[in-house]
Amino acid sequence: MPAPHPPEFRRRAIDLARQPDASVAQVAKDLGISESGLRRWMAQDDIRLVQELAADGFDVAVACRVLKVSRSGYYEWRDRPPSNRDLEDAYLANTIVDIHQMSRCSYGTPRVHAELRLGMGVRVGRKRVARLLRMTGRRGISHRHKRRHRPAEAVHQDLVQRRFVAAGPDLLWCTDITEHPTRAGKVYCAAVLDVFTRQVVGWSIADHMRSELVVDALQMAIWRRRPAPVAARRAPRHGHIPD
Repeated sequence: MPAPHPPEFRRRAIDLARQPDASVAQVAKDLGISESGLRRWMAQDDIRLVQELAADGFDVAVACRVLKVSRSGYYEWRDRPPSNRDLEDAYLANTIVDIHQMSRCSYGTPRVHAELRLGMGVRVGRKRVARLLRMTGRRGISHRHKRRHRPAEAVHQDLVQRRFVAAGPDLLWCTDITEHPTRAGKVYCAAVLDVFTRQVVGWSIADHMRSELVVDALQMAIWRRRPAPVAARRAPRHGHIPD
């Protein structure tokens, strides 16, 4: 199952689709998401806004009419019982709080996850434990001493001035290399990330860290995304257009 898109990505997609001359289908295509999914996000956003207006004292009928939201759909969404997933999260969150308190508020995600899996036999993913810990406002105590390192002087000019934002997809890409130990030795992975969509658009894997590792990842990104030539696009306010 693909990872859910972060809230800021959804918000940006909705804002783009609501622009006067925007096409929902084209925005969805540009962002690499389904049109039905984008329309569902927009409908959920409208319902959320109706709820906020109703909480501020506005008439629900007026808010639904202005936002073109079905009143029956709004009330059905408001009165819908929690899903099984929501109920499981609520029960699991209570268990996590108990574990955290028994540890004198010292356990973080790794130890809480280990206690659930090994101590209580609960099958749960580590990311889910981390999400519920954040939701309940709990965090562990780290005893590691962080050493401050003076960053090395850059060997190339910083064309984006550390401002990793872009006005649209395929305007600014970032890349990094990660090291993964295996039984046969170390494996290195280079990934190219689109700053706007937060999607990995290219990658490569090798047993070395030579320049070919990154070049292969960039070539894959160019082949998959086929960005327009630099001269055909307007550069974003802060960013660098990959060529």
